[in-house]
Amino acid sequence: EERFACPPAAASTGKSLLRIADTMVQRTHAAAFLMLTGHVRAFERVALPEGQGCQVVMDRGDCCLFVDGRSDGTYGGQECVPAAEGVSFDVGELGVESFCQPRCWVSGVCGDGRNQTSVSADCSHHRPSPVGPRLVLPMGLGCSSVLDRKSCCHFVDGRVDEPYAGEECVPARSNTYFDVGDNAAQTVCQPRCWASGDCGNAGDQAGRTGFCEAPPVALLPQSAMVAQEGATVPTGGRLRFYVVGSSNAAWQNWVDVLHGLLKRMGYQVALPSTDIPGEENGPVGRQTPKCTDAADYETLSTPRLGLQGWSTWG
Repeated sequence: EERFACPPAAASTGKSLLRIADTMVQRTHAAAFLMLTGHVRAFERVALPEGQGCQVVMDRGDCCLFVDGRSDGTYGGQECVPAAEGVSFDVGELGVESFCQPRCWVSGVCGDGRNQTSVSADCSHHRPSPVGPRLVLPMGLGCSSVLDRKSCCHFVDGRVDEPYAGEECVPARSNTYFDVGDNAAQTVCQPRCWASGDCGNAGDQAGRTGFCEAPPVALLPQSAMVAQEGATVPTGGRLRFYVVGSSNAAWQNWVDVLHGLLKRMGYQVALPSTDIPGEENGPVGRQTPKCTDAADYETLSTPRLGLQGWSTWG
């Protein structure tokens, strides 16, 4: 298999400003449009990439978008808290202004911080519109610096050089990694143009690319279906199924295709997971080929149980 190198991310230098992809005016317009069309979704904080701490954020509004990205047990995962307007946190260094710190540090219960809640601000006054605009990765970082698939979908590439600048970041499929020419690398996020083979030199990796959100299910037209008289479960009714089989149930995607087809036919499909040892919610490792209709079923959770030898002769 021919392998390619991933384009390097720009190096981090100094205390860089962290900027949002859109201006507040653009956010407001986007929010108004999305509210009218019914596509508003809740905003979720994301971890600062490259193991950065809240203190690198120099804008109060941006501060409310993140949790601390460090991996230590003290600060990692703490919500970032902004300083109130006109003041900064006291970090013990003369002339150093700090506008963003981990919540536990601000409260004086972790690290070398003391209680500074009196000079902190409430994020409800700073948080961006609830449509959750994508953010520009700080410090000139590229999409490959993002280490988890969910956070990947919140960013655009922060490099200033073409062709990566401003490209939406896209995640790898569940349990799959992008091929960056290093067998040990577990890269789960890349610029969209890089993943599609339109920029860089990695070739088309659409088969490894996942989905940021489950696409809406496109119902089949009535002309494509035939109603069965006396059916126990009518079209639009509630339906459940669970697959137990041999290795093909665990490793192939026909179970998922069936799930997606039932939804397209209008059935209300409910498939809760169980605690059965060995259960999978999709093909093992998502190593099946990514078919052209993958958007119909790949984001679905379809529990199944299958092991080699579980056939009529096993």
